[in-house]
Amino acid sequence: PYHVYVSNGGSTHLSRFIIDDNTGALTAHEDVELGVHPVLSATDDGSRLYVCLRGDRKVLSLSIDRSSGALTRTGEAPLPGAPPYIKIDHSGRFLLAAYYVDAGVSVHAIGDDGNVGDHL
Repeated sequence: PYHVYVSNGGSTHLSRFIIDDNTGALTAHEDVELGVHPVLSATDDGSRLYVCLRGDRKVLSLSIDRSSGALTRTGEAPLPGAPPYIKIDHSGRFLLAAYYVDAGVSVHAIGDDGNVGDHL
């Protein structure tokens, strides 16, 4: 099945849905409460999800179980600000974060374990 993770504007949780292969209909599954507004980016292969917790100025590294869609937290790293945008590069080796309040960007290496390190 295809799993969709949604960051809802103004909320403090991720919503998870499964897409029906035949109809495209979405079926809601349990929300994942995070406590602060999340910003999301996934690897191109869909094996990992990175969640920026803006209010906490950190990013969580999560593995995605391909069959169930369950998320497992594998690590976290501090961010130098509260970015409204994060993106994993196509190689899956770097997380890029953009900050408008701080007028800058940061680049974070992703280790072989899939966890984000301190900014470069």
